[in-house]
Amino acid sequence: MRKSKVTWGLVSAVIAGIALLSGLGGLLISIFLPRLVGPEQAVLASLVAVSSLLAGTLAAFWLVIGLRAWRKEPGLAFPVNPRSWGILLGLWLLLATLGLLLPARLHLTMPFALIHFAMILLPALLFLIFAGLAAGRDSLPTFTQLVTALSGGVAATLPAFLLEMIGLLLVVVFVGSVATLFPGGQAELAKLQSFLQRWVQPPAAPLLESELLAFLSSPLILVMLLLILTLITPLIEEFAKVWLVVVLSWRRQLRITEAFLLGAASGLGFAILEGALNSLMGLGERWEWAAGVGMRLPATAMHALSSGLIGLGWGYFWQRRRRWLLPLTYLSALLIHGLWNFSTVGLVASSAWLTQGTLVLPGSLISLFSGGLLLLLIILAPLGLFGIPLWLRKRS
Repeated sequence: MRKSKVTWGLVSAVIAGIALLSGLGGLLISIFLPRLVGPEQAVLASLVAVSSLLAGTLAAFWLVIGLRAWRKEPGLAFPVNPRSWGILLGLWLLLATLGLLLPARLHLTMPFALIHFAMILLPALLFLIFAGLAAGRDSLPTFTQLVTALSGGVAATLPAFLLEMIGLLLVVVFVGSVATLFPGGQAELAKLQSFLQRWVQPPAAPLLESELLAFLSSPLILVMLLLILTLITPLIEEFAKVWLVVVLSWRRQLRITEAFLLGAASGLGFAILEGALNSLMGLGERWEWAAGVGMRLPATAMHALSSGLIGLGWGYFWQRRRRWLLPLTYLSALLIHGLWNFSTVGLVASSAWLTQGTLVLPGSLISLFSGGLLLLLIILAPLGLFGIPLWLRKRS
C-alpha cells in the first residue's frame, strides 16, 4: 500500500474522530437544551439531536475507513445480502411499533430522537441493499465509495436549501409583479400580506383552519408553489445531489452499474437529512409523526431513483458509450421529481377546495388525478431501483 494512502487514512481517522466526538457532544447538549430554551422550543433539542446523530453516524463510517487504511488493511465490503436486509427490516418494524406505543410526551426527548433518526436511516439502507442485491456482488461499489456518495448527498442539502431560498424570493417577486397586472391582483396581494403579518409578527395570532385553507387555496400561493416545487426545487436538488459522483467518475471511470448505485446513494444521503428534519414537525402527535415518517419512505425511494438515473447517465458518458443518454437521464430525473411535487401540490390544493366547499368538481378531479399520479410514482420508484440494476446485470 502506498505511503500516501496510509497518511490519508490517518488524517481521515483523526478528522472523523473529532467529528464523532462533536456528534456525541451535540447529543449531550440536546439533553439539557429544553431546560435552556423552554418547553415551547423543545423541538430545537430534537433538531440538534438528529443532526448530531447523522454527523456521528457518517463520522463513525469514516473512522473505520481511515483506521483500516492506516493499518494497511483491505477495504470493507458493503453487507449486501438477504440476511442483512431482513435484519434491518425487522429492526425498522420493531422501532416503528415502539414509536407508536410510546406516549407523545416523550417525542421531544433525546431517546426518542434516536428512534426518529433510525426510522429515517434504516429505509435508506434497505433501499441501497435492495438495489445492490439486484446489481449482484460483482458490480457493487466499494464501501468507501458508497460512504463518500452518502456524505456528498448529505453535504449537498445546505447549499441546495440556500439556493432554493433565493429561488423562493425570486418567484415571490415575479409572481407578485405579474399579479399587479391583473384585476384583483393588488387586493389578493394585500390579503396575503395581512395574513403573513398576523402569523409571523410576535405575538403570533392563533392560526385558524379556515384561514390556513384560504391561504393554501389562493391562486397566487398555488402558482408560487408550482413554480418553486415543480421547477426550481428539482433543478437545484438533482444537480446538487450527484456532484460527488461526478468527481468520483472524473478521477476513475466507473462501471455503469457502479455509477447508478453511487448516484442512488447520493440521493439517499440527501433524503436522510431532508427526511429527518422535515418529519420533526410531526413530533408531539403520535399519528402525525407516524404519517410524516411513513411518507418519507416513498420520498426516499424517489430521491434514490432520480439520482441513480443521473449517475447512470454519467456512467455511460465516461464509458464513451451513448453519451446522449446523460442529458436524457437528467431530464428523466427532473421529470420524476417535478411530477412528484406537482402531485403533492395538487393534493394540497384540492383538499383545501373540497374542505371549503368551493370548486368541488375541479377539486375532485384534481384530487383523483394527483392521487393517481402520486401512487404511480410511489410504485415506480422502488421498481426502478430494483429493475434498472437487474437489467444492467443481465445485459453484462
